[in-house]
Amino acid sequence: MTSAFLLSVWGDERIDRLARCRAELVAAAKREFQPAPLEVACFGVENHKAAIDAGFPQAVLLDERPVIDYLGRGVRDPDLRANINYGAIMWMMKVHAMRWAMERHDEIVWLDLDCRLNRPLPDDFWDRMREGAPIQLTLVEYHRTQCPWRKEDQNVLGEGAFIYCRARCVLDWVWERYLKVPTWVDQQVFAWVIDETCGGWPGRDGYAAQGFEPHCHRLAGMSNVHAHPDPLFTTARSKKSPIKGHIERQLDRGRITREQAEAMIREKFPHIKL
Repeated sequence: MTSAFLLSVWGDERIDRLARCRAELVAAAKREFQPAPLEVACFGVENHKAAIDAGFPQAVLLDERPVIDYLGRGVRDPDLRANINYGAIMWMMKVHAMRWAMERHDEIVWLDLDCRLNRPLPDDFWDRMREGAPIQLTLVEYHRTQCPWRKEDQNVLGEGAFIYCRARCVLDWVWERYLKVPTWVDQQVFAWVIDETCGGWPGRDGYAAQGFEPHCHRLAGMSNVHAHPDPLFTTARSKKSPIKGHIERQLDRGRITREQAEAMIREKFPHIKL
């Protein structure tokens, strides 16, 4: 049975988080403890070069396009942050990379670029992961609705910074769902698939009891539902301004124009470059 960790980088200069991602790529390569074996999947020739230059010679160029038109729209028309391009959110590329990795391995762990391994990987790491469900994401609580299809805990779901998977069929199901709801964030799609697998939301305790909660990861700066006092992996998350988030959501929903959104953000946050 082959196992691997997975990092990925995509996007171009129209995506406002690209510079941060490339900086995180460099930082990831310099960390004291490195997860191994490690796959690095790249979209776009410049991102592939950036990954190699950062210190990942094993980086693979999955596609020369830094942003892919999965829906065949033909017109990019990105939103303000360029999270949504060609009518689809860019995190579809994350699932694309995971499906590619599952063609090469029996099990994988997706790691966001800011997810840090805190100490050497234990010899029994993969055995411990196999004790849980075929798909595992760290459960967190948000301030706003994430899962509108539920009657309760609509603001609770598995966060996508650390994702364990040993079932290609689950990723295929996630992809099929993504094609129907292409503007959802990836963790919303994973949450929907997990709920469907369980015949409905299993509840916070049921989520852990059925093995969907990884034993080894914590999100710093977020409300983790289950305690991990000494995590093997940690992902740092900074709190986002609720005002800026509100403006961006209004734009995404078509309630204001891009020009109006830029003017509002420029007024509230003059230090932000648009």
